[in-house]
Amino acid sequence: MKRWTVINGVPLDSQARRIAVEQTPSPAVGRSRKGRGVLLRRSGEPVHEWDTGCWYPVGDASGYEMGHLRFTLRGAILRGRWALVRMSGRGPVLRPPWLLIFTAP
Repeated sequence: MKRWTVINGVPLDSQARRIAVEQTPSPAVGRSRKGRGVLLRRSGEPVHEWDTGCWYPVGDASGYEMGHLRFTLRGAILRGRWALVRMSGRGPVLRPPWLLIFTAP
């Protein structure tokens, strides 16, 4: 599973573009017991579940490796179609930034 940080929130307008950065996976992320919050093992930071649901690739799912992935979200909060497009950078980058683009409701 991949985790992403989206700078300035998820775009809900087809003209808006947001930078999305892939995060390293965390094995401690999950549901808590008895209403206690979940903490990351390494840093002790709290983890908040913002939305739950499913995503479905649109077209070729191998587009992620090529730097362009289209997908549909069906979550409790977010619904619609988005695209992730990898930005080209200069030199080797550990986790290159991507653009998150809203394409259709």
